[in-house]
Amino acid sequence: MFLLHGWMATADLNWFTAYESVGRHFRVVAMDHRGHGRGIRQRRPFGINDCADDVVAVADALGIERFVTVGYSMGGAIAQTTWHRHPERVSGMVLCATSRSFGRRATDRVLFASMLGLSVAARLVPNNVRRQAFDRATSSRVAGRPIAEWGAAEIRRNDPSVVLQAGWSIGRFTSHKWIKDIDIPTAVVLTTLDSLVNPA
Repeated sequence: MFLLHGWMATADLNWFTAYESVGRHFRVVAMDHRGHGRGIRQRRPFGINDCADDVVAVADALGIERFVTVGYSMGGAIAQTTWHRHPERVSGMVLCATSRSFGRRATDRVLFASMLGLSVAARLVPNNVRRQAFDRATSSRVAGRPIAEWGAAEIRRNDPSVVLQAGWSIGRFTSHKWIKDIDIPTAVVLTTLDSLVNPA
């Protein structure tokens, strides 16, 4: 079972509360996506298709022929795309707080479209300046709270420029032309109180 994390998170940050219970029943693989956490660093722009191919490459490296994908938010787009590009490898899917199209509302389209320009700006800011700004913005909120300090450290691992590119890619993602063709067991988890991914 591949646990695919959401935008701006890491695998551990997104899934750490599920590892023990899910691990009792399944072999669990939780990977950081490109530019997130310990994920691949590269010069070319972030792409959902590349992340889907990464899932299969990790499965190949681990000798896993078929697997279930569990995707949260951006991870749901990656899960769908993994099936679309490699249907012979995916035996089931769980989609959590995700969508077949993230940029349906005009405000969402503007937000996601702005990410590409911001990613260029973020690339121009030296790494130590970005880290200092992040530390200043979060230090008072996380100080003395071990779980919050750990969460901030996980987010600090992200490459801000690539994470912003990922936001742009999420805004462009759509599976509406082929999602109806998914022919494997699939569950959808609707997070009704989610303030980031609107239930609608």
